[in-house]
Amino acid sequence: MNTNYNIFFKKNNIYYAIVIVLVLLTIYLILNPSESFTTNETIYPKTLYIVWRNKIDTRMNDGLGFKLFGAIYAFQFCKENNINLKIDATDDICSDFLKNVVSNEYEDIKTKDVLIFKSNDNVDSYSILKQKLETADKLYIYTNQYPKYQLNEEDKNFAKFLLQPKPELQTVFEAKIATLPANYGVKHFRFNDDIFSVDIDFNDTFYAKYFKLLEDSYATTDVVISNSKVYKQYVKMMYFEKYKTKISTVMCDNDSCNIQHIGTSTDLESLKNSFIDFYIICNAKYIKSYTSYNWPCNFVYLPALLYNIPFESSYIT
Repeated sequence: MNTNYNIFFKKNNIYYAIVIVLVLLTIYLILNPSESFTTNETIYPKTLYIVWRNKIDTRMNDGLGFKLFGAIYAFQFCKENNINLKIDATDDICSDFLKNVVSNEYEDIKTKDVLIFKSNDNVDSYSILKQKLETADKLYIYTNQYPKYQLNEEDKNFAKFLLQPKPELQTVFEAKIATLPANYGVKHFRFNDDIFSVDIDFNDTFYAKYFKLLEDSYATTDVVISNSKVYKQYVKMMYFEKYKTKISTVMCDNDSCNIQHIGTSTDLESLKNSFIDFYIICNAKYIKSYTSYNWPCNFVYLPALLYNIPFESSYIT
């Protein structure tokens, strides 16, 4: 009897070990695409520099999704026009967490004025860039514009390259994902960005609407992610009181994590948690997003595009 039990125990240990290895391998492949890029090579006569520097220029206080979409826009422009593309985020909060966004030309780049093209400027930035590069060998810009063309695999791999986390962040992310349900998906509840200054209270009308949406559709594989810490705390408490069911959220010790907007905050611990949320979304099997804005939230829409994750977005009024 003991021999059979030991054999059974060993077989189960082997099974769990294989599962853990496969999960970690999946995470590695997601965060480290096989196609490599470099942002330091010079192949063509002319070079376009994407500069992120929100630590010293508040005009660049866009979120991670907008920044990456702008970088993909520039990548597509450079591919089509045989222009080198280089990126430098040395003076941006993203450089504290991402390993491939610092240029070896920073000492020169930091002295340059940067042209800024925003998605709502209503200008033909594509034509402007072509015109300026006719007479300039180097051009320094910041943009949050959406890609000009539908993303192909090369565009996606470029964005994944920029999104590769620093090793210490990846270690934390892998530990967090090990605590989540197998084959999890994300239910994402996006409140207005004012939430980062003053969080909701229990009587907030969006809280009631968002809780009802979760209540009507909750699955045991759901992981609740939100830009409101209070919402995550309420959800866990209320759902358990009502249904004796524990809602999965990303935890920091025994509490819901503090997060902040990646474009505007300087709180490194909260920003680290925001990046961890982002990587958890990148590894999800599905994403269902509910947002107070009348466009899909780029924080979840970008992972859906890059990793071909089934995506639904609902505008809540």
